[in-house]
Amino acid sequence: MKELNFRIRVITPLFMSGADQEAVELRPPSIRGALRFWFRAMMGGVVGGDIEKVRQLEAETFGSTEQASAIKIRINAPAPQEKLWDFQLRSDRGIVYLGYGLSGSRTTPRRVYVTPDPPGYEFELTLSCQHERVQSVAIGTLWLLAQFGGLGARTRRGFGSVEISQVTGDLPSNVQSLFASSSEPLAKWLQKNLVQVRKLFADFAGAKIQEPADPVFPVISKDHWVCRVLDQTFPSWKEALNWIGEEFRKYKEDRARAPHTRTTSTGSFSYYISKDYDKVKKLFTPGQRPGQLNLPIFGLPLQFQFQSIRKKARVVGEKHERRSSPLHIRVRRDVEGYRVCLICFKSRFLGDQERLRIEDIDNPKNFVLVSVPSWQDLDGFISQFAGQEVKV
Repeated sequence: MKELNFRIRVITPLFMSGADQEAVELRPPSIRGALRFWFRAMMGGVVGGDIEKVRQLEAETFGSTEQASAIKIRINAPAPQEKLWDFQLRSDRGIVYLGYGLSGSRTTPRRVYVTPDPPGYEFELTLSCQHERVQSVAIGTLWLLAQFGGLGARTRRGFGSVEISQVTGDLPSNVQSLFASSSEPLAKWLQKNLVQVRKLFADFAGAKIQEPADPVFPVISKDHWVCRVLDQTFPSWKEALNWIGEEFRKYKEDRARAPHTRTTSTGSFSYYISKDYDKVKKLFTPGQRPGQLNLPIFGLPLQFQFQSIRKKARVVGEKHERRSSPLHIRVRRDVEGYRVCLICFKSRFLGDQERLRIEDIDNPKNFVLVSVPSWQDLDGFISQFAGQEVKV
């Protein structure tokens, strides 16, 4: 069984722990789960979104309840420099916004994370494969995760970004270019190698690439994948993540309206309502009906609180309460510094003909159904930034 060793460097705070969430725990099952996501995304874009074919090939690679895995993953991780969530609303507002849920609550503790701050943190991942055919596609999957994904909690919001800093072992010739140094611009280098990885997956599937028409899960394909490497660079991961978090927050707010003021036991503060605030509030006004919403395209569920009328509402799918965000925020590092990569998977948002349900949290019988929003608002968020597209 051939082995390859990959040195993985943490780029942004990594939140990965056991069931008690009191200590960092880098576990192979969690990493396998992340690899499976990127395997499905690439393979789905190769076999036309055929989910049964993807499942078959995924089981052949990573195993299933009926089939042993063709690859083994071992982790050699030194004790990390752990920190409790310590970001502050005043100075790190964008990071706090992206890290919703990580700072703890009355019922949950603050999360522990691996800090990327100096001297930095690296761990070793050993990949063992039974067959060279499987080895190439497994390496391609790991490359996808390192370039476009991440590990642990809130990876879709920029946390857990990693990079491969070193590879030791005999790389197959068809993947060597993925790890070779290059002076090319980042977007161009990513696109060239993304096309190469796509070919590896097509060879593994034993079929020509077939573009999906209406995929029901995230796929990397010409019509259902958007990736933009932003031009702006930053001297640190913290500045990059804080900046994109602030931009994301501001984009979802209704800046045409004056800010609201709220007074609490610790003082008063101002805030802007979201773009959908007034529309959802109509649920509680006799004779009015909420109109088309914008923000659900960034993920479900959504909750709204109306202090003036002491009401709360939520937005979910008519049949599916949750929908993971199609937008993935990724922080990368290159010779010019840290930069942000924005990725969008345009698979079917909800089930066939499924609508959104806007309901009164205290009285679920009070609800209305509205259609799913288009991709316009998500496209608008990505396209406002100068950057280079990465296509397949």
